[in-house]
Amino acid sequence: MDKKSIDDALDLNFKRLHWQRIRLCSMPPAFARDIDVSPYFLARPLRRSGGAYVISGHIGVVCQPFERTYLTKHGVPRASGKPWNPIWLAFHIANLPEVSGLAWIGSEAGIPAFCENIASHLERMPHSVPALKEVIRKQMLFEKPLQDWVFARPEKLQALQQYLVETS
Repeated sequence: MDKKSIDDALDLNFKRLHWQRIRLCSMPPAFARDIDVSPYFLARPLRRSGGAYVISGHIGVVCQPFERTYLTKHGVPRASGKPWNPIWLAFHIANLPEVSGLAWIGSEAGIPAFCENIASHLERMPHSVPALKEVIRKQMLFEKPLQDWVFARPEKLQALQQYLVETS
């Protein structure tokens, strides 16, 4: 078992669950759907001592119409010389107790259960502009206040909130 075999197993299992590793709006490749408002999972397998791996990562939501408008106005930021659009809202999976235990992978046999658990979280996230507006209105996602979620750029979150107000 190595990082490549884990990545391949993640790709295979998430594809089975109708999630693909894709790059949306210059963001890092993540398991998502190419729809206007898509939940995503940004996976990062990390090797630990003894040959075990832990799958680290963030879940979040991307609103593609907003991202395209934002990037047109502000340009695509660069990291290490490459275009990279910081994610505006994310939550580390280690903070989800029902996921964190499955993230330790002793063999590839544990990957399907991990993917199914993450996919169930993704399915409960907003998939439309009205659903995302409701999350922003309530300031809650997964019974967690939005301020507990990580946002790389607070001004981007403010711009998203304004975009949602202006969108019918």
